[in-house]
Parts: sequence; C-alpha cells; structure tokens
Amino acid sequence: MTAAITSDADTRRALNAAIKGTPVTAEDIKYASANDPNVQSAISWTIHGWPPTVTSDELKQLYMRRASLSVVDSCLMFANRVVIPSSLRSRVLR
Repeated sequence: MTAAITSDADTRRALNAAIKGTPVTAEDIKYASANDPNVQSAISWTIHGWPPTVTSDELKQLYMRRASLSVVDSCLMFANRVVIPSSLRSRVLR
C-alpha cells in the first residue's frame, strides 16, 4: 500500500485542476473535509491502512476504490479527481 500525504507544487496543481470550473475552492474542500467524519476516516485509512471491512455506505464506495485514493493538501483525491465532502455536494452539482 502506497498512499502519501503530498503538498508539493505539482500535486497542488493537480488538486486545483480537479476543482477548476467548480463553485468551490481548495480551501472550501479542505475545511469541509476536516469537518466530514467519513472523509476524515477515509483520509486516515488512506494514510495508515484500511480496515478489512467498513459499514458505512459512503465509506464502502471509497473502500472499493481505496487503491486509487491519495491525500493532497488535506484533501482526499480519487485518481486525478477530488472527493467532494457531503456538505459541498449540492453546491458542486448545481
């Protein structure tokens, strides 16, 4: 398992590219992620290792994709896309 916390310029550019064209900023996502228990669990498990099973439906979706998750500047990324915390989804999906 290789998941790193990264914050160098290239990975920040990837985060900014992932949210380009959305009505939220990286800071919005960072703040909302810090206050979302599911995202916080996924970030912690991405860094430290996932448990054998998860019970939350939202976490099950992330669990199935755990090999493609990483943490960039305190934001959870799925490949080259940012995981939007539940509190921001309605704003992003408009």
